[in-house]
Amino acid sequence: MALATNQITQPPFYHREYSNDIDAEKKEDLTKRITLVALPFLSLYKPLSFPLSLTLGGLRSVTSFSQLLSERSITGISYAFFQTILSVISLAGTIFAHPLGMLITTVHDCALDCINIGQHLYMGELLSALGSYTYLVNNGLYLALFLQGGLQIAVASLACQVFIGLSQSLSEYKKGNSLEAGGHFLMGMIRGNQLCGQMQLLQMSGQFGKPSTTGNFLHTIAYYLQKPVQMTSE
Repeated sequence: MALATNQITQPPFYHREYSNDIDAEKKEDLTKRITLVALPFLSLYKPLSFPLSLTLGGLRSVTSFSQLLSERSITGISYAFFQTILSVISLAGTIFAHPLGMLITTVHDCALDCINIGQHLYMGELLSALGSYTYLVNNGLYLALFLQGGLQIAVASLACQVFIGLSQSLSEYKKGNSLEAGGHFLMGMIRGNQLCGQMQLLQMSGQFGKPSTTGNFLHTIAYYLQKPVQMTSE
């Protein structure tokens, strides 16, 4: 376990899909709505990252186990069992080898995104599938920060979160949910500020204009976010 944690890079910011931590049937409750809006802002205070991971990991485990007990179909039981196992493993990782627990939580979020994509495609809901794919890309980039790190990946991840945050804000505004719309918008602005900071670090490091060992597509994203110019071959 010690070897595993030594190989994990701590991301420069905290992220998880908070909606996966709370029972879907209770998300319309006003208290839960306020909690979902407040959690991303609480996570901005770094000393809270471990307590948040521990609390939300425990909540996700309880939610998954409750779903497992309430399911009656084989498919539903299998799905809930899968979620429960990952949640418990993630919680154990948080307790005994933080930030390994957050890495496992991000893997869990990616797995749920893949399942959602499949379900939406099966139902012919292409726009919803595209939305879930955006979440998958976002969580995949955050997972890459754990596994490899790097300013370029951080820039791409934050850019994705800014896009998702502003999109969610617009979507919630159209639904008349001013609380969520304001929360997503403000968080999008904060992520945008973090994005600018990471881009400045990337520029000062001299990595712009150099081939990227972490992937040329990530380098390209980071480069064009900073200065949209026409690509020329060297």
